[in-house]
Parts: sequence; structure tokens; C-alpha cells
Amino acid sequence: MCPTKKQRESDVTNPPDDPKRPLRILQCASCFGSWGGAELHLLNLSEQLVKRGHEVHITAVPGKFVEQDAARRGIPTIPIHQRRTHDWPLLPKLQDAMREHRFDVVHVHGGREYVMPPLAAKLSHVPAVLMTRHFHKRVRSLRRWMYSKVLMDHVIAVADMVRGVLIESGFPPEQVTTIHHCTNVDEFSPDAVTIPAKTVRQEWGIPPGDTRLVVGFAGRFVPDKGGDVFVKALARVPDAVGVLLGTGDCKDEWTRLAHEAGLGPDRMFWGGFRADIQNGLNAFDVFVLPSIYAEPCAAVVQQAMAMGKPVIGTRLGGTPEMIAEHETGLLVPAQDDAALADAIRDLAGRPAAERNAMGERGRQRVVEHFSLTRMAERTETLYRQIIASKKGAAA
Repeated sequence: MCPTKKQRESDVTNPPDDPKRPLRILQCASCFGSWGGAELHLLNLSEQLVKRGHEVHITAVPGKFVEQDAARRGIPTIPIHQRRTHDWPLLPKLQDAMREHRFDVVHVHGGREYVMPPLAAKLSHVPAVLMTRHFHKRVRSLRRWMYSKVLMDHVIAVADMVRGVLIESGFPPEQVTTIHHCTNVDEFSPDAVTIPAKTVRQEWGIPPGDTRLVVGFAGRFVPDKGGDVFVKALARVPDAVGVLLGTGDCKDEWTRLAHEAGLGPDRMFWGGFRADIQNGLNAFDVFVLPSIYAEPCAAVVQQAMAMGKPVIGTRLGGTPEMIAEHETGLLVPAQDDAALADAIRDLAGRPAAERNAMGERGRQRVVEHFSLTRMAERTETLYRQIIASKKGAAA
């Protein structure tokens, strides 16, 4: 394929050895058929890179969420649906796309894409090929060798704990960089609230003037989230009320547990799913994520912190990397409802001004370390370092 007029003009004004020239980047999402954290991460990263002046395309499954949301954001897509890890018929199509657009970077995100797009990129002489590891499963030796020695120039881990697992699996430490999932600090901000907290609380059934601590959870109602632990903990703290936002298969079980624990409609509120999650988080006094699964980088922790709320999390996964203990929130052992109750009781006993100060420190921490701008800046720097190292080795 011949380069487009735009590409030819870019090469004249910004020659390939110019370290500041805009990059041509392919983000791969051809195995994602629905909505999820990895999909939003990829879309947010792509949008931020476009804002930084780069030319970004996304491979996307036709008619699915990533393609639709990319169109909403004005990001061009390449229709590709990868159904299997070794989907060999896709190789020529991927190579054609890479040669047509002359990508500088190919960046894969889904496990099913860890072979075909990187292989096409290597065969097409793309300067920088890398993957983001969104989960913390160990990599078997043969796959690790293939990824680290053949297909990938570098690996991004979404949390230090993920990086640790990759290094334990045999990846060279210098080949793995932590760049956390990050949050839109403008969309999740006290300034983004559109419904007053007291109005949202009334929607849930909390009466006006109720001065009890409102402790909230938001997420999928699945066993890994530890909603049962939250219910049991709340039953131990009579001067607090709980709110659960979301939906899922565990709702009936958690409702039954609440009833058995004596948490009537004046103590436990079910707020359902809400698209305006910033308004829900704003109506909490404290946010709790009682996960019993080692979530690598739970977005809702950053979102609650960005809304200025103290956060109680478990000592699992990447959550301790986000919460600065005793400064922006508290950490407790997983599956320990007594410890979680103690943490809720601790925050309930503090003056509101002290909790607010903790929340303000949490927002500042997100702005400084976990903003989308910071994520895109670090990712772009890594892209350029990989390209520069290739040029240096070839010189």
C-alpha cells in the first residue's frame, strides 16, 4: 500500500528521526466483544494520545462496543474480529493494515491478541510492538519466551503486583514497566456533580437530616467483590447505613444475608445501576471495595478517590498501590468482616472535617499519579524509548 498524502507530508515536516514527531499508533481491540475495564482503558488511552497529536487507529470487532465508542470519540477503526489466538487467516489482513498506515507502534491488550497482531507487526517491520497485561496470571515458560524474545519489545503491567508476577514468570525486569489504569479526573470530580447528595440519598430512601455515616459500594454483584463481607461488617456498626450500587447474580444472596443480619430497609439501601456514577459516589461519606479477589487496578477505587471520598479497600492486588493508608483511606484483610467493621467504625468516629481532608488528599493523589493525562504521557514516553533504542541498535 502507498502512504497517504497526510503521511507523506508528515514525513517531510517531521522526519522519522525527529523524536517529537507525531506517532502512528495501532491499538488492538479485535478480540473484545463487550464493555469492560480493558476496553475503556484502551479507548481512554487512544483518545488521550490523539489529544497529544498522534494518529491513532483501533482494530475493533464490527458492531460492538469498542467500534461504537471509538466512533463517538472520533477515532478511526479497522474492522477485524479475532476469534482465536492463532487465527492465521487474519495475518495477511493485519499486515496489509500495518503497511497501509505505516504504524510506528502496535499495542495489544487482549490475551487472544498476544500472537497474531504482534507477529504481523514484526513481519511488517513496525518499530515498537508491545502489550499491556491487564491481569496477574503467571505466564508459562514457552509463552513467556515467545512474548519476550520474539513478539514483544516491551510489556506494560497495569499494577506493580502484575509486574511482579511477570518477572516471577521469567520476563526480564527491564522489559516490564508499570503504568496503572487511570481515571478521568474531570468526569470524576466534585465539580462534575449534577444532582445534590441529599437528593440522591432521598432517591435511595435515606431521609433528609439523617446524620448516620453513609458507606457505599459500587460494582458488579459477583462473589469476587465481597458484597457478603460488606453486609456482615455493616451489621456490626449500628451507627452507619450501607448503599450498594450495581446489579448482578449475587443480589438475592446479599439481600438474604442482609435480612438475616437484621439490616432492615432503614440500614441497607439498594441503589441499582446508575450511569451517572459520579453522583452516586458523591452521595457517599465513605467508599468501600471489599474485594476477595486480587484486582490488579480497580477503576472504582480511583474514581471514588477522585470524588474526594475516603476509601476502605482490601490488602489484595493493586488496591494497596492506590490507597495511601491512613492518608487517603484504610486497608483491611480480605474476607474479614470484623476488620472491615472496625475500619468503618474508625471513620464513623472521626469528625467530618477529618474525613473530608482524607478525601481531598485522595483526590490530589489521583490527580498526581492516576490521571489519564499522566497515563498517556508515560505511555508515549515508553513508545519513543522503544523506537529510539531500535534506532540506536541499528546505528
